[in-house]
Amino acid sequence: MPGAVLILAGAAAMLAAPAPAPDYQAEVERAIFEHCPRVLDGALAIDDQTALAAIGYAATPPRETPGGLVPRATRGTGQNTLVLSGHKKADGGTCSVWFGGQDNKSLFKAIRKKAPKSGFSGSGRPAQLGDGTDIYSFRASARRSLIFIAGAAGDGIGPYPTTTAVVMDTKED
Repeated sequence: MPGAVLILAGAAAMLAAPAPAPDYQAEVERAIFEHCPRVLDGALAIDDQTALAAIGYAATPPRETPGGLVPRATRGTGQNTLVLSGHKKADGGTCSVWFGGQDNKSLFKAIRKKAPKSGFSGSGRPAQLGDGTDIYSFRASARRSLIFIAGAAGDGIGPYPTTTAVVMDTKED
């Protein structure tokens, strides 16, 4: 009977979602809740090689968007890749972070719980796009908001499940 208990315990452990690596989770949190606010406040430029090197990122070719080119940088490789993209603009600005990996689901859950502790409020319940993609919205002020796009196409992460976090500022009136 003790052997059966061990087998059941082992099976339950295999079914549990893998926990994200603590260092990677800390880097994702730092990107969203520290680096992105600095980008939007104008204190960090994603196209500044020296500033990027100081936080462990390297510039990559900018993203082409309908609004023009957006600076982009990466940190890590494979499923531990983080992509940081964005810039401050006169009308506000955006800063996006792509993260993922095989344990993306548990990582996303842990990161989402950090939003209220970092000054963002929101229900934590998803809205759905027409294609079924879940979006979670949070707000820090009348000007600054944060959305998570679950299962987004990961720009630069490869075949791994990916989540996109977007911190945005709207124009001040």
